[in-house]
Amino acid sequence: MKEDEDDEFEASSEDIEIKPWDLPYWHGGPKGTKKEVVDETVADEEVDVVEPLTVEELEAIRSEGYEEGFLQGLNEGRDKGEKEGLATGKVEGHKEGVKEGTQEGNRIGFEAGQAEGLTSGKEEISEAASNLAKLSQQLEQSLVEKDSALPKVLSQLIRTACETIIERELAQGDDHITKKVLSALDQLPNGAENIKIYVSPADSVHLEHGLSHSGREMHFTVDDVLDAGSARITTTQSLIEFSLRERMDAVFELIDQECEKLDLSDIDGEPLATEEPVIEEEPVVEEEPVIEEEPVIEEEPVIEEEPVIEEEPVVEEEPVIEEEPIAADNDVTEEDDLP
Repeated sequence: MKEDEDDEFEASSEDIEIKPWDLPYWHGGPKGTKKEVVDETVADEEVDVVEPLTVEELEAIRSEGYEEGFLQGLNEGRDKGEKEGLATGKVEGHKEGVKEGTQEGNRIGFEAGQAEGLTSGKEEISEAASNLAKLSQQLEQSLVEKDSALPKVLSQLIRTACETIIERELAQGDDHITKKVLSALDQLPNGAENIKIYVSPADSVHLEHGLSHSGREMHFTVDDVLDAGSARITTTQSLIEFSLRERMDAVFELIDQECEKLDLSDIDGEPLATEEPVIEEEPVVEEEPVIEEEPVIEEEPVIEEEPVIEEEPVVEEEPVIEEEPIAADNDVTEEDDLP
C-alpha cells in the first residue's frame, strides 16, 4: 500500500514546475531580470514629448468630431427615419387609399345607380303615363257614351213618371174623362142627331159620377177596346174620337226633341241641389196624397242628378189634354186624333 502511494506521488511531482525560492527583499525594489531592465530602457527611449494643443487645434478637433458625429447621426437617423417612415407611410397610405378608393367607388356606384334608377324610373313613369292615358281615354269614352245616352234616359224617365202618375190619377177617379166628354158635346153643332158616347170600362164609373154632379143626363156605352182616359162620340153626321195615349205620345215626342237639343257639355253636377225644389213643387205630385206610395216618385232622385230637369215643365203643360177635343164638321164625317 505504501509503495502505491509513493509511485503516485512521483508521477504527480513530474508535472509540477519547480522554481527556486529566494528570500524576500527588505531594502529597495525588487530586482528585475536583465530582460525586464532592457525593455524598460527601450520604452523610455521611444516616448516622445507631447506638446500642448492650441485653441485652434482644439476647435478643429471639436469641429471634426462634430461633423463626424453629425454625419453619423444623420445617416443613422436617415436610415431609421426611412424605415419608420416607410412603415408609417404604408399604414397611412393604406388608410388613405382605402378612403379615397371607397369615395371613388361610392361616386362611381352612385353615378351608375343613379343612371340605372333614372332609366328605370323613366320606364315606370312612361308605363304609368300610358296606363293613365288609357284609363283617361276609357273614362272619357264612358262619359261621352253616358252623355249621349242621357237625353234618351231622361226622356224615358219623364215618360215613365208621367204615365204612372196619369194612370194612378185615372184609377183614383180623376174627372178628366168627364171634362173631355162635356167639352166635346159642347162643340157639337146644334141639331146633331143620334149622339152616342163610348168610353172605356175603367172610365164608365167616373163618367157616370161626373155627369150626375154636373146635372146632365145622357146615356153612354162601354167599349172594351178603348183605353182609360179615351172616349169616342158619334153622331149621324160626325165622329169625335180622342185618345189619351195618342196625346201622351205627341207630348213625349216633343219632350224627346227637346232633350236631344240639350247641351250637356257644361254639366258640373252642383246645380242639382238647387234644382230639387222643381220636382218637389210639381203640382201633380203635391195635389195627390196617394203619390207618396208610388215607386216612381221614390225613384226620382235619378232625376235630381241631371240639371236638364229644368225642361220638365213640359209635363206641367199636360192639362192641355183636358182642353183639346176635336169637333167634327157639320156635313162631313172625320176621324181626328188629338195633336
